[in-house]
Amino acid sequence: MLYKVNVRFPLSWLRDYLDIQQTAEEIGQALTSIGIEVDSLHHCTGDVIFEISLTPNLAHCHSIRGLARELAAYYDVCIKQPSISIKQHGSGTLGDFISVHIQVPEACPRYGCRILQNVKVSESPHWLKDRLEACGLRSVNLVVDATNLAMLELGQPLHAFDYAKIEGKQIIVREALNGEFLVTLDGETRVLCPKTLLICDTKKPIAIAGVMGSLDSQVEENTQTVLLEAAYFTPSWVRRAAKHCGLSSEASHRFERGVDPCALHQALDYAAAVICAESKAKVVPGILDALALSLEAKTISLRMPQVERILGVKIAEGEIITFLKRIDLHIVSAKEDVCTVVIPHYRHDLKEEIDLIEEIARFYGYDNLRSKDRAYFRTGLLEDSSIFLFEKKVRDCLLKQGLQELLTCDLISQTEAKLSEFPGRSLIHLLNPKSLDQSILRPSLLPGHLTVVKHNQDHQRHQLAGFEVGRIHFKWKDNFYEHAVAGLVMVGTRDPHQWQNPKGISVDFFALKGVIEALFLRLRLGTAHFRPSSHAAFHPGRQTAILLGQQEVGVLGEVHPQCLQSCEIAQPVYYAELNLDELLHFQQPLARMKPLAQFPGSVRDWTVVIDQKIAVQTLIDAVNRGGFSLLEDVSLLDLYRGEHVASNCKSITLRFVYRDHEKTVAQQAVEAEHARVTQAIMETLNGKMKR
Repeated sequence: MLYKVNVRFPLSWLRDYLDIQQTAEEIGQALTSIGIEVDSLHHCTGDVIFEISLTPNLAHCHSIRGLARELAAYYDVCIKQPSISIKQHGSGTLGDFISVHIQVPEACPRYGCRILQNVKVSESPHWLKDRLEACGLRSVNLVVDATNLAMLELGQPLHAFDYAKIEGKQIIVREALNGEFLVTLDGETRVLCPKTLLICDTKKPIAIAGVMGSLDSQVEENTQTVLLEAAYFTPSWVRRAAKHCGLSSEASHRFERGVDPCALHQALDYAAAVICAESKAKVVPGILDALALSLEAKTISLRMPQVERILGVKIAEGEIITFLKRIDLHIVSAKEDVCTVVIPHYRHDLKEEIDLIEEIARFYGYDNLRSKDRAYFRTGLLEDSSIFLFEKKVRDCLLKQGLQELLTCDLISQTEAKLSEFPGRSLIHLLNPKSLDQSILRPSLLPGHLTVVKHNQDHQRHQLAGFEVGRIHFKWKDNFYEHAVAGLVMVGTRDPHQWQNPKGISVDFFALKGVIEALFLRLRLGTAHFRPSSHAAFHPGRQTAILLGQQEVGVLGEVHPQCLQSCEIAQPVYYAELNLDELLHFQQPLARMKPLAQFPGSVRDWTVVIDQKIAVQTLIDAVNRGGFSLLEDVSLLDLYRGEHVASNCKSITLRFVYRDHEKTVAQQAVEAEHARVTQAIMETLNGKMKR
């Protein structure tokens, strides 16, 4: 999977290609309107830097020229091509210096190179440094900087080798041998695997193709002869090599998404011209161009009626052809409502008819696509699934309680997975993960929520009450499961800061328990019961399983200090996770109104000292099972630990409400009923203590 990449380009460089008078803000709006997301503009001395977020389909926009092409199409102006002029010296030819052998043509369809002599590897001039730094790259030396400049402007990555270090004076493009290794420019030793494409001489690898060169072949201060490489590598091969080696570079970003196989000569000449202009180097006559596979341009047919059917608006045929020409597509024919176009090699994203329709939509303007009779505006005949509707209700209830909805990634690392291990559940590993940090399907929402807490903590936000409704995945025995769950997390204080109580009231176990009980009440799920649990992710003695009837539907507790320490979180975190697939079955019919009580009730408070290990819920359950006719409600009024109470005990006060719904209850009846209730509790306590 490929993700967005952020690139930086200065406005002054774009204006080298375009004669447009629009302001930076207007240009940013234009780029965004055609699907090139401008994240921000940075105003520098005399210039503006565009921070642009590019999706994988916009590989052709990873350069100044690529962005200029898009703006030229948007404003319908001509693009200025750079003037590149080099003087070739010497009586010999490039073939006298080097030969190229491509052993894996499907991985490297084209390979080109030039050789420069009398090179002086020095510090780059200020203008070159400034352009690189404006784009977020650091200056290395003149040769390396010239290759990076060509890459940024033309989109073609280049690499420079010290010619004297190429043994046998041959370039061999081949697969890595099993167990072969290479020391890359960052000083790391990389153990290579088969299907890794290498650039080699006759004795050793000198680069991982499209990713990074070797330390042994780099250009240094004493280098006098330089071999400049420009190639077209198949994206999947570069992606596999970068992933296996754990490497990511400016070059690999571009090769993984696809570069222009026809831009090799121009990029080589561009870099050579910069080096010669600043160091008086000489260019050996000729370009060595090894073409292992023919590079034929794609041809796509576009049915004109299909444009209206997909976009929902009628666009004139002439206007459609104009849009296609503006994005540099060659019209082969346009007859009988079918337009056939040839796709330039740098547009790897244009593969089918629907891609051309998307291009038309981009330049016609998404805001102009407002037809109301498109198919996706119509109401479907299928009913929404019950779990989908239930999830909506859960979100609504939690939002009304003041919790903020979170959204975290389904993929986690091995380290994060250890934070949410369940007995009997096995982790599901991805076959081809993008990185080790996203290699496992999450078995719980807890790791993602701890990441959110850590992020907020790092930004001085120590108060959080959030929830997420999502999916978890795990393997139980030989079966794979996907469950809908709701994760709730609370951190910090319950109330905003105020002068009367500057420290606030910290959230605790019971604050989150109250949120869950309110959720169950709103969703008409019945009364939740709680019993001690022993989940490894939670603090011992500060966790509980959540039950409806005899069915466990979730877990609640304070996250274990060791988990928090591993995440570098410095405050208590309270977390709960509910199985929505299970909760759905407990949803009761619509509630019915009941008349208010016509007769007064009578309240009794009763205090008892019990063992620390006995849960209060055990006593309340015993009362509720007793079938007492006058008892309307029982609740915990107070709990005390401290002076005058043994260290292994706690003092609890229960409140009982008695009522007769047919007449005013007599005090004698209340006393008799209260005696039976307390007797039932004492019998339960005696039974617990005998065990």
